[in-house]
Amino acid sequence: MNRITCIFFIILPTLLFACSSSEEKETPVTYNPRITDNQKPIVPVPNDGSFFGKISFEKNNKVNILMPDSTEIIGEQSDPTTRKYRLAQDNFLIFVIKNTKKGFQIFSNDNKALWQVSLQNDKITISQKGVSKNEFEILIEKKNLSLRQNDSKLGKVVLEGEKAIFYKKDKQLFSVQTDKMLPAFGILLIDEMGIEEKYAALAEAVARGY
Repeated sequence: MNRITCIFFIILPTLLFACSSSEEKETPVTYNPRITDNQKPIVPVPNDGSFFGKISFEKNNKVNILMPDSTEIIGEQSDPTTRKYRLAQDNFLIFVIKNTKKGFQIFSNDNKALWQVSLQNDKITISQKGVSKNEFEILIEKKNLSLRQNDSKLGKVVLEGEKAIFYKKDKQLFSVQTDKMLPAFGILLIDEMGIEEKYAALAEAVARGY
């Protein structure tokens, strides 16, 4: 084996690793999602009126998530590309959200890519990292929106008066008090996402004007 051949076999694994890494994670980009001062809290209310959580937007671009069991999660920017979500009680890091050119990615606390969210003019695309079948589209349809997977309609959100009503298989699940339809509402219909991830992804999309 000559010297050139040896060098080729040494470099090849490095190139393959670099390619696979680039597919797994996008390089974070500097972007500061601005949370407007007049953004009202988002409170999903089930049909039985029970408490199902609350997403609030606070000063200094802080996100406050109150879970159904009253666990409090705080999302704060750690740098111009990243917002970290921690338990308010003991500051335990739950996950990290990093900006990308088209939206953002959700990472676990050990830096594993979990979800990719792409924000476009006419739709939002959400895909689970490493699970090709779990790719969802939120399509805007006039005043309403629908959640789709592989051209199958999974659910919809309908604006009725000052409420957004959430449906799956024509069954009403819950509602949110609002005077406008937010494309990000569709994220709440994705069962494959953990509730903490859903609420954080919703907050991040709203902070970006969706």
